[in-house]
Amino acid sequence: MGVPIFDTPFRALELTVPLKVKATCRKLTGVGHPNKNVVEYEFFGTNYTTEKMIRSSSGTRP
Repeated sequence: MGVPIFDTPFRALELTVPLKVKATCRKLTGVGHPNKNVVEYEFFGTNYTTEKMIRSSSGTRP
């Protein structure tokens, strides 16, 4: 999820710094960028979320 796309829900949900960030992707080959990247964010809960909120940035899982 790119920064411009992430900005709107971040502000609307009144999120703060993430508790955890986890990134996974295929093994590096030295040719091109890895595909099927998944970045998961875990945030403190707010008035607009549950106690903890986890968001994955990819529609597919590796």
